[in-house]
Amino acid sequence: MQSQNLCNNELAVRQFPQALLEEKNQEIDHLNEYIMRLQHKLENGMDEKVMEKQSEIEELKLLNEHLHCDQERLRRDKAEEVEQLHGIIEKLQKEVPHIRST
Repeated sequence: MQSQNLCNNELAVRQFPQALLEEKNQEIDHLNEYIMRLQHKLENGMDEKVMEKQSEIEELKLLNEHLHCDQERLRRDKAEEVEQLHGIIEKLQKEVPHIRST
């Protein structure tokens, strides 16, 4: 009976490290899964941020293009107005001598 108890104790002593190793392996597996979930969250978050920034960049490009078109239109309008004013000035300069002579 003592020899059987001794065998059981030896068996328990041998199994303890194996059980502890299995438990630690399970903990490692759980931590690896947790790390993977966090990495996916991080990647998804970064993807969302990148998409937001790309969207903002596109909006700014469109705004820049719109403002550039407005600027060109205003330049053309200003040039036309200056040309019209020069025409009016020439016309008035031609009329001044006629007005003075009357």
